[in-house]
Amino acid sequence: MELLPTRKKLLHNTTMKLTLATITPILLVLAMIPLYLFKNSSSPSPLPVSTKLGKKCDMLGGKWTQSPRGPYYTNVTSRILDQQNCMKFGRPDTEFLKWWKPDECELPMFDTAQFLELVRGKSIAFIGNSGSLTSEFVFEEGDPILVSNTKDLEIKRYLYTNYNFTVVLFWSPYLVKAIDVESTARTSNRLMNVYLDEAHEAWMAQIETFSYVIVLAGNWFFVPRVVYENGNIVGCNLCHKENVTNLAILHGYRKVFQTTLTSRE
Repeated sequence: MELLPTRKKLLHNTTMKLTLATITPILLVLAMIPLYLFKNSSSPSPLPVSTKLGKKCDMLGGKWTQSPRGPYYTNVTSRILDQQNCMKFGRPDTEFLKWWKPDECELPMFDTAQFLELVRGKSIAFIGNSGSLTSEFVFEEGDPILVSNTKDLEIKRYLYTNYNFTVVLFWSPYLVKAIDVESTARTSNRLMNVYLDEAHEAWMAQIETFSYVIVLAGNWFFVPRVVYENGNIVGCNLCHKENVTNLAILHGYRKVFQTTLTSRE
């Protein structure tokens, strides 16, 4: 199995050990892919190795540091959606651009050309929040074309014709079934009904067609929501409803991953 690059704290870099679960022949990787891990490179670099032959490297032990080669992208050199363009709208710090440096070994830069060769003839689905919708920009080197066969803006399909490689993006911020209480209130504070034990049908209907599935979730648990299990309300977060149990911010976070990872068993 090939493991894909991952993100801060959950999974630190291209060779970070991941928590995996197999759904039929599908590989699900609990991960986020930062844009700066992808670099335009003409010659493949070797896969990560330990400092000594046969010695294991603890990827979780290390520190965030500025890469001497600089970040893989800037908000000027790459296409970035405005709502994710931190630098354009005045983010004062640059800590999020740092590179993870393990204490016991060196990690080579991610090689886009090598990656595209590894996934030749395969397919990857990104399922989750805004991280999945912006993942389309990390593979720009392969000149993808939009081939979506649906008008649903929450599903995008891209084909890298030179590699016969497909990337599909599913907008599913809770991974599970979620419904706007007021469909017209399109703001970050709108109230959502979230069904912890019901998988999201949009991606469930297609999951078996992909070589790999990458799941992203987290920041939407800070949005007001009413939580359901077995069709019944179990509580809410930031909903300010009478006679409804007030839940912790991350209530149900573990459950949505359990539902996602076991939905095809």
